[in-house]
Formats: sequence, structure tokens, C-alpha cells
Amino acid sequence: MDGNQIIGSIPEGIGNLVNQDVVDMAENFLVSEIPISIRNLQNLEALYLGFNQVTGKIPSSIGNLSRLSNLDLSHNKFEEAIPLSLGKCKNLQTLDLSQNKLNGNLGKVKLVELYVDNYNFFGEIPKALGESLELRILFMQINSFEGNIPQSFASLRSLESLDLSGNTLSGNIPPELQKLPFLVSLNVSFNQLEGEVPKGRVYKNTSGFSFFRNEKLCGGIPELELPKCIDEKPNKRERGLIPVALFGDAYLCLSYKELLQATQGFASSNLIGSGSFGILYKGVLHQQEKIVAVKIITSCTSIDYKGNAVKALVFEFMHNGSLESWLHEKHESRYLKLVQRLDIAIDVANAIDYLCHDCETPIVHCDLKPTNVLLDNDMVAHVGDFELAKLLSSYTSNMCNKHLND
Repeated sequence: MDGNQIIGSIPEGIGNLVNQDVVDMAENFLVSEIPISIRNLQNLEALYLGFNQVTGKIPSSIGNLSRLSNLDLSHNKFEEAIPLSLGKCKNLQTLDLSQNKLNGNLGKVKLVELYVDNYNFFGEIPKALGESLELRILFMQINSFEGNIPQSFASLRSLESLDLSGNTLSGNIPPELQKLPFLVSLNVSFNQLEGEVPKGRVYKNTSGFSFFRNEKLCGGIPELELPKCIDEKPNKRERGLIPVALFGDAYLCLSYKELLQATQGFASSNLIGSGSFGILYKGVLHQQEKIVAVKIITSCTSIDYKGNAVKALVFEFMHNGSLESWLHEKHESRYLKLVQRLDIAIDVANAIDYLCHDCETPIVHCDLKPTNVLLDNDMVAHVGDFELAKLLSSYTSNMCNKHLND
């Protein structure tokens, strides 16, 4: 019934179509409200009412449609708050509420596509959106959102397209977004963002990254023609401190004393293992309440109480151990589902892709195996142990790319 120029209200009798799985009444001249009887359509999987003149509020009874996967209410005259009952639609994948006069929040809705552009939204972007791990498309342009772009968006590993243009967002563009493997379109134009534009992945795609009318942005790849960032004069590091990146881009400076306390004096009970390049300990940074792995090796110089050189690397501790232990050790609680195996494979592939294409000097790992793939608390895979890694010269890199292209 879409596009048939139907005039009038949605009939109350629509609730009698109990066996209907798709209702498509888009692009007509429907008015009035959605009848409450819509809740009777328990088999409904798709409801398309876009491009009409439907008014009033979205009935909370839509939350009863447990099989609903596609809901398009765009380009209407809906008002008031979005019903929290939408969160009951566990199978909902695509939600289009754009071009209405709604307000409020979505609650915890796990979606694949979300369109809330040209809305009356204001305030900060909900951080809970970062929990929608299957989200591929997120359009939130032309609203009144303010504050920073949520760091939680770095968890949207399936995200392909993100449009935040036409708001009043401020702060920096999160560099973490360049780690999203499938993000090919990012629009942050017409905001109040500032600081350095990252250079990796989507940020180096000049056709997919839009940043216009953010006057305080700088840096980025040369093709963006942004002004250079003015580096602040670096402070001299205090002698005897080790710089450690454990909190995003923020660095901690740790002394030998703090490492000694974290590992309880490098106690044997905290010993994880040893190799040809050093000894690895488990430790706890009490002030930050952060569990870490401390490797005493030949980098990051510090000094002990006697003035002797102590060299260490400090990493985030990987709670779930190595991929090797999950694949080959017989343990009832350690079983990888197919989806988890695919996620791990994608994580490893992204890491290798980053080493080869996003590092200033390409890096070849040379020892990629399950024992060197570590899993964090969220079962995200990390590639470790770079003892045998090699830096790839520009000549070798070009030759490799030539052979691959051939």
C-alpha cells in the first residue's frame, strides 16, 4: 500500500491482521495517530509508515511486537517522548525516527541501523549507544547535541557510517575511531570541534571524512589542507620515571618504587613467565586500581634505589590469557563459539593491517601464533610479543606492495 496516495487515518481494524508480517503504508497522506490495536500484530516483522503526516505520540504498545525488526516512522509529525517500551523489541535492527518532533532517549536498544537526524534532540550524546556492538549505520545529524563525541563509540566495531554533522559538539575528534575496521564514512561538519585530526583509516579517506566549519581543527593528512597544530613545549620528564600508556592516549609516569610495590617486590608468586628478552610479572597499580603486566627488559629506562639502570615495559594485563590456552587446553569454561572465533580472527587481522599500513615504518611481526595472541576482559584479541619483529624498509615495502598488486 505504499505510494498509493491513500488519504485518511490508519484504521483501528489494522489490529485484526494478526498473521501479517509486513505492513508498508509509507509515502501516503495518512493522518491522525497510530491506533493502539497495533499491539495485536504479534507476527509483525516490519512496519513502514515513513513520509506521511501521522501525529501524536508513538504508542508504547509497539513494545509488544517482539518479532519487529524494521520500524520506519520517519518524516511524520510524531511528538513527545520516545517510548521506553521500544527496548522490549529485542529483534529490532533498523529504526528510523528522523524528521519528527520527538524527544527523550532510546534506552538500551541494540540496533544495526539508527536514524535520528533532523530531530529535537539536545544535551549530550548517550554513552550507552556504545553498547550497540552490531550498529553499522548511525545518523544523528542536524540536532542540538553538545559536549564531546563519546569515547564509547570506539567500541562500535561494526560501524560503517557515522554522521554527527550540524550539532554543537565540542572537544577533540576521538583518535580511537581510526581503529574501527569498517568505518568508511564519518561526517562531523558544522560543529565546534577542535584539536588535531588523526591520520589513520577513515581520517585519511578524503572522500569519506567530512569536517567542514570546525574552525579550530588542525593537523591531519596533507590532502585535508588544515593548518599545522602548534605543539606545546614538552615538559621535561622527571628522572627515574617510566612513561606508560594504559589509559587511551594518556601516559602515566611510573617510578621503580611504584613498580616494586605493584609486583610486591617482584615476588615469585607474581611471576607470569620469562623469555630471552626479559621476565614478566603481574602487578597492581594501587592508585589507579589497574592490573598490569610488567616486563623487565631493555627499553624504557628507569633507575632503582642504588642508581642502577632498570628497564621495563608495562602493559595492560590480559585477563583471559592466550588464544593457545582457549584452543588447546581442556577446560570446561574455556570454549570459543564460532562468533568469538571470527571476532578474534578479525581482531588479529586488524592488528596486522595496522602494523603494515598505519605505522610510520611498517612492522613485520615474524612470530604470529596462538601463544602470542592475548585476550582481554572483553575477549578482544591483542597481538603481543614483538621480540622477533622487524622494521620494513620503504624499498622492501614498495616491492611487497608491487608483488601484491601484480
